Amino acid sequence: MKEQKNSLIYNQIDFVIKAPRFHITFSYSGDKRLSFVREYLLRLLLLCPCCPEKIATYFEFSQYETENALNDLANRNWIEYLADGNIGLTTAGKKLFKYSSTEPILVDLRTEEIEMYMELLNENFIEKKYTSNKKNAINLNIPLNILAFSSKYAEHNFQQQFIELKEEGKIKLLNNNGQLYKIDGIEVLNHKYFRFTQFFSLDKHTGNQLFRNDIQHVNHSEKIVQQVTDTLEKYKRTNNLKEIIKSMNDLEDSETLTIITPNFNFEQFNAIKQKSLQKNYFVGQTYHQGIIQEHLMESLEKLRKNIPQTPKKLFWLGVENIYWGAQRKCPEQIASFNQNEFYNINKQKHHLYDFRLYLPLEKSKLKNTKRFWLSDNDNNNEKKSIYAFKEGFLNNNTEIIVLEDHFAVVCYHVQLDHYDVTLPIGFTTQQPEKVKQIFQLVQSYLNEPIFDKDESSTTKDFGKIF
Repeated sequence: MKEQKNSLIYNQIDFVIKAPRFHITFSYSGDKRLSFVREYLLRLLLLCPCCPEKIATYFEFSQYETENALNDLANRNWIEYLADGNIGLTTAGKKLFKYSSTEPILVDLRTEEIEMYMELLNENFIEKKYTSNKKNAINLNIPLNILAFSSKYAEHNFQQQFIELKEEGKIKLLNNNGQLYKIDGIEVLNHKYFRFTQFFSLDKHTGNQLFRNDIQHVNHSEKIVQQVTDTLEKYKRTNNLKEIIKSMNDLEDSETLTIITPNFNFEQFNAIKQKSLQKNYFVGQTYHQGIIQEHLMESLEKLRKNIPQTPKKLFWLGVENIYWGAQRKCPEQIASFNQNEFYNINKQKHHLYDFRLYLPLEKSKLKNTKRFWLSDNDNNNEKKSIYAFKEGFLNNNTEIIVLEDHFAVVCYHVQLDHYDVTLPIGFTTQQPEKVKQIFQLVQSYLNEPIFDKDESSTTKDFGKIF
C-alpha cells in the first residue's frame, strides 16, 4: 500500500488465517455439439418416429449412409426400433434435448484433480503465493466446528464458487464453458496460513487515524474484517504517555515528546526532522526503516577497514507488545544482522560484531514461552541470536538497537487515545556521545543483578532462548 498525499502510515501489522491445502477431485461436463447430419436426424425423430425408408428419402441418403447413421446413434443408445417398424428416440436420446428443444447437446464428462488453499474464516480459495507460515504475525482464531469439518466447508464452497474460480483463472479446464458435475473426493494435505497486511494511517493535518485498508487477494472479507477489529479491541492498551515521558527522561530526549502531544503532529515532526543534524527521526516500526540498513552498511565499511580485536556488541532489545515483530519485514532485519556478523578476507574469517536480539520476559524460567517466535523456522543461524532479558527496561515501551561505537536506534511504542494500535516513533543517531550513552544504558541493565531466590538467573540477561 502506498502512502496517500495527506496520510502517513504509522504501523503495518501482518495477520494470518489457517488455510489448509485441499486435494480436490471433481467431474465436470463439457458441452459438445453433434455432427450436422446426426443432429438433424435426432431433431426429426424428436418430432415423430420414422421408418428407415422415409429417413433415407428425407436426407437423400444411400442405404449404406442411412444404416451407418442409424447404427451409430443406436450404439450410443439414443435411438431404438419400435414395434411398428419405426425408429424413435430412447429416454437417453430425449435427454439430449434437456437444455434446448431444438439442439441436442452431448454431455461429455471429464475428471480433473486440483490442489487449492482455502482460508477458514471467510472461506476464500487463495493462491499459494499468498500463503506462508504463521511466524511474525497475529493469528486470527477459527471456530472449532470449522476446524473439525474443514473438508465439508471446502466442498460446499468449491461448489458455490466454481464459476467464480474459473473466471479468476484459479481453475483451468480444457473446456472453460464446462459445468461442475460432482465432487468425487476431497482430502486435506497439510496446513499453511493466509497472510495479509493491515496498514494503519494518520491524517497529516489532524493526526486522526484513518480507516484501515481493504483485505487484499480475497473476494469476501466481512468475517475477516470483524475478527481483526475484535483482536485490536482485545489488545487495546490505555494511554501510556506518562510512562513514555519517563523513558524519554532516562534517554535525555526532550524533542520527540513535542511530536506526539496531545496527538501526532506531522508539521512538528517535519520541522524537527529537518533541523536535527545528529538524529534521523522516523515513524513506524524499526524494521521498516531503510536508514537503519544504511547505518549498518556504513558501520560495516568502517569495521572491515579496521577489524576489531574483540567483536563489537550489537544489541536489539524488543518490547512486550503484540504488534511488535508481527510483520514479515522483522525476520528480514534479523537475517541482515546475522548475515553481516562475519567478514571473510584472504581466506580468513573475522568476527566484526556479536548480534543479540533480546525478547522481554517476566522470569527466566518462562523462556520456552518465546520459542514460538522462531518455531516455524529451522534456521539455526537465526535461532542462535535470540536471547531473553528481564522485562522492565525503559518501562517496557521503548525499543533499542545499538551497535557499539557506531550507531543507535530509539523507538518509543506510544499508545495514544483513539489509535487502534501503538504508534512507533523514534530516531537513529551516529553521534558518538549519544551512541555511547545508549549502549551503556543497555549494558548496565543487562548486567544488573537480580536478588530473587525464585529466579534462576543472577542477572537481567537471561541468556539464549534456544
